[in-house]
Amino acid sequence: MQGRTVVVAEDDDHIADLVGLYLGQAGFRVARASKGTDGLALVSERRPALAMVDIGLPRRMDGLELCRQLRASSRVPIVILSGRGDEADRVVGLELGADDDVTKPFSPRELIARIRVILRRSDEATGSGATVVGGDVEVDLARQEARRRGHPVTLATVRRTGYRLG
Repeated sequence: MQGRTVVVAEDDDHIADLVGLYLGQAGFRVARASKGTDGLALVSERRPALAMVDIGLPRRMDGLELCRQLRASSRVPIVILSGRGDEADRVVGLELGADDDVTKPFSPRELIARIRVILRRSDEATGSGATVVGGDVEVDLARQEARRRGHPVTLATVRRTGYRLG
């Protein structure tokens, strides 16, 4: 799980900084967004291992709408951060496809543990645990995706021609 990216869509800088700090200490890379539209774009660009979404995101796309759109276009695991004590919001988030819900204030250690559990289950379900890392390049064998310095790299299809690879 070392070096995997987590997109954090959170408009409260203090909470985003705290989450980013703990994720970084746990070996994750963090991409931050303060608006739902930016979070959606980051997930599309970076193809992270997980997305953390604040239900209370402001403006055009709140956290519930972000969850809805993420689930429509991606299988990325989603953890909702909720500052609301309202059970209905958490239930709606889970019904929209979130994998877990964490209520603020939260224990950073518990948050990291929950993320690791979700990623472990996701890797087992998709077989995507096989990632090869070399320098600043990482290749996810199951997803057939490569990244260099966290940015996607286009892979060409190799046709069997009688030449030996490797």
